[in-house]
Amino acid sequence: MRKTIIISIFLITALSLGAIVFSETYGGVDYENAESVQQTSDGGYVIVGSGQSYGAGYWDAWMVKTDAYGTLEWHNSFGGIYADGAKSVQQTTDGGYILTGSTQSYGVTGHNIRLIKTDAFGDSIWTRVFGGPQYDVVSTVQQTTDGGYILSGQTLSYGAGSYDVWLIKTDENGILEWDETYGGVEVDKAYSVQQTTDDGYIITGLTESYGAGDRDVWLVKTDENGTLEWDNTYGGTLSDIAFSVQQTTDGGYIIAGETQSFSQGEYDVWLIKTDENGTHEWDSTFGGTSEDKAFEVKQTTDGGYILAAWTWSYGAGIGDAWLIKTDANGTQEWEQLFGGYDNDVAKSVQQTSDGGYIVGATTVSFGAGEGDFWLIKTDENGSIIPEPEIEINPDEFVLEMMSNEIFTDEFTITNIGSGTVSYDIEINYLNGDGWLSINPNFGELLEDETDTIEITFDTTDLTAGIYESEIIITYNGDEAIIPVTLTVIGTDAEDSVSNVTVLLGNYPNPFNPTTTINYNLAEEDNVTLEIYNLKGHKVKSLVNVHQSVGQHSVVWNGTDENNKSVSSGVYFYKLRSGRYTSTKKMILMK
Repeated sequence: MRKTIIISIFLITALSLGAIVFSETYGGVDYENAESVQQTSDGGYVIVGSGQSYGAGYWDAWMVKTDAYGTLEWHNSFGGIYADGAKSVQQTTDGGYILTGSTQSYGVTGHNIRLIKTDAFGDSIWTRVFGGPQYDVVSTVQQTTDGGYILSGQTLSYGAGSYDVWLIKTDENGILEWDETYGGVEVDKAYSVQQTTDDGYIITGLTESYGAGDRDVWLVKTDENGTLEWDNTYGGTLSDIAFSVQQTTDGGYIIAGETQSFSQGEYDVWLIKTDENGTHEWDSTFGGTSEDKAFEVKQTTDGGYILAAWTWSYGAGIGDAWLIKTDANGTQEWEQLFGGYDNDVAKSVQQTSDGGYIVGATTVSFGAGEGDFWLIKTDENGSIIPEPEIEINPDEFVLEMMSNEIFTDEFTITNIGSGTVSYDIEINYLNGDGWLSINPNFGELLEDETDTIEITFDTTDLTAGIYESEIIITYNGDEAIIPVTLTVIGTDAEDSVSNVTVLLGNYPNPFNPTTTINYNLAEEDNVTLEIYNLKGHKVKSLVNVHQSVGQHSVVWNGTDENNKSVSSGVYFYKLRSGRYTSTKKMILMK
């Protein structure tokens, strides 16, 4: 049954020209803890974990589905009267979902593994429980190529030691096909499993039975039936744990977790790359003087890696969600911190179809209750602050004027991004100071708002020649430039323009009902002269012929292509000859 949910939105959801970005929390008055997130086939997201605010018991498994902008579509809880939770979720090929977690409400004893299959709306289709008389815990689930499911975790009920890694394979209906345990006499645990390209499985976690130290990272490779093919340990003399593994495009593996053996502080994020046989290729650490750990790693489309982590070394509060992006060699490219005054943890991350990232986290700093699901959607740089974008029209000025003339034109600035844009305008004179002025030179634009900027060209103190400048628009820390080129014609027009192609202007201006447009051609060429209205629609074509060198004139009588009179207003005439283009403004007054 789907219920009403309290949603706390503390950052603006926005759509920029690139990736969608947002930050939203989901939860009630009690505590919710998120564990796993995935983008769904409709562009939205599904996130699972455990919650106290909804459901039948003390804790319930909780699943939330949103659209592409983080808006809640539905949610559902799964559990009995005791503590139940979810650790992993995946959309299945039929459009539904598979999720797994631990249960104290069902099973043989007080702590077993639960596998739940739902339809596309999160309603349960079937539930399976696995476990023995002791403590059994699950970490991840994945649908396999045969339509079944693979689960990894640890078991105290079976195996050789205190805890053993437990791998469970089911068919498409959740019926057990086989299971295997791996481990020695001490504690061994699995936190991540993935099916490999050879239909086998790769598992990672920790081992106290093998390796060099207190705890070592353990990588286990099996065939399609769960038979051990090889295993490797990685670590030093202290505690080292892996929480995530993924097969990489080169056939090797990327592992993420935490290291105490090679850290600057208590623990550091540890990233390990191996070849297809588990042989160490390189590793990287990230962290400060306190505790830092990574819970999930994914390879990105550029061959690098993205990590969802938690840091106590950096950030604003007790702990912050930490997103780390590296290149293909594990060198950090960027990082982003998310959090407030209290504890905030990122548990899951995935690159999204728009090139950004979706982060599944838990927040105590924000939201409605003691802790909430936190869904963070970033752009390709890990930012949740939408980029300001402006559109300038026109984006260039090329014009000719007689000396001792003043001409007024305009351009527009439109905010086509998200949020408010504040802008300042200045003029960089590349040669010839003072011939261009702007009013106003600063402003502020809301979303979709447009400002019209009036510019004045004054050739009073200019001799014949070509003058250049730049109109520089600085907005929200970014910059746009409009190039301006002005050709000044001397007072003796016939002598001055004989060697240049130039649109001389129209006379009279304003006019009623006719005006004469004059231009000079320095070279014989194809020429077009067209009239446009303020909306940019072509009103009439006056010239479209091959013309000789010299001065030319054409009369416009204020009619359109159908020889119907046009209304009063501002019109533009544009001359094209070879590579030369120029536009001027005229006013028809009736």
